[in-house]
Formats: sequence, C-alpha cells, structure tokens
Amino acid sequence: MAALLRTTGQHHGNCELGLLCDLEAADLTPPLGDELTASDEIASVLTDAPPPPDRDAHTPRLLRVLLSGPGVLVTVVADSSDRVTAVVTATGERYPLTLVGSTGRVHQFTGSADLLVGAVCYVELTDGSRLGPVRPTDPVTVTARPGTSSPLEGARLTQVLSDPRLSERLFQALADLAAARPEDPPQQGAVLQAGPQGGAAPRS
Repeated sequence: MAALLRTTGQHHGNCELGLLCDLEAADLTPPLGDELTASDEIASVLTDAPPPPDRDAHTPRLLRVLLSGPGVLVTVVADSSDRVTAVVTATGERYPLTLVGSTGRVHQFTGSADLLVGAVCYVELTDGSRLGPVRPTDPVTVTARPGTSSPLEGARLTQVLSDPRLSERLFQALADLAAARPEDPPQQGAVLQAGPQGGAAPRS
C-alpha cells in the first residue's frame, strides 16, 4: 500500500514495478514434496544450528605483545610457562623470550626484539607451533590523547627525558605550541614623530 499512497519524492516513498500476464495453467512454483501442515512436520525438516565447538581451557593463548623500550612485553595464558620460547615476525625473524613473572595461568615474558607497531608477529612454542598472529602495541601511543599532547601529563620530567619516545613527544608538543602562538600585537597609543636629530621619537 505504501507504493500506492506515496511517491518517490515523499518521506518513506518508494517505487515498485510489476508485470501482469496470463500464465494459463503454468505453475511458477513446482511441487517439492508433500505439503506440510503440522508444526511437528515443519520442525522435522528444519536443520538445527551446529553446536559450538568445545573450547579447551588448557590451550595456550596469546593475549598481547607490547613494545617496552628496546624490547617487547609478551603476555600468554597457559598451564605452564615452559612451552613459550620466542616471538617470531612474519618474515621469520626470531627473538628469544625470558619469563619475568606469573600470576596463576597468566605469564609475562620479555625480550629484545626490533618490532614495528602494527607488524604481524607470533609466539613460538617448544613444539614449533605458534600462537597468534597478533600486532604489537605501543602503550605510549595508545594512552595518548588524539593529537599532540604533553607526555608530562602522565609522567615526571625525569622519566620523560630518560625515554627517547617520550622526549620526542615532548619536543613535538613544544614545537606545536610555539607554532600556534600568535604574533605580538602592535603597541597601542605610541606614535612616531621626528626627533631633534631627525630620528623618530615616540609620543603618547
């Protein structure tokens, strides 16, 4: 009815086309079987969604890879920390990992790795299998507000100056602040006039 009461130029209006013709005895829907009239018969031909696969809680899982100074901080959930050996890049570069702490099944590892933010990497286990892929995250960039903000908002000056990335952000914020500083306005009420020696002397 909406197609009959509204045009395409009106709110919620649309355009529908139909073709009227004589089909004689033709049937556009050939029979596919006996007609189903009872609800039990309809339920018998409906396929149920497959059950979700069983999740093995003991399977090791890679939670995250954070850039930490010149290396990485890797967090893995597993029954044991003995199986984790290294972080591996998509190009095959391998960096050994060292366990630094565990809380229950959550284990943290560190290692010296030259990884780029957003590059794909994996965590290699002792049997050669890999966890992942995951993309390394720079926590300094993630916690920063959109735009260039001062790193002093979340760290002391000594910490900022000792971290090359924070120092770079600080100098960039200062440069942006200097670029946005307006020029000194002209002094009001000062008029130049010729002095006794032919120079210009201000007068109020």
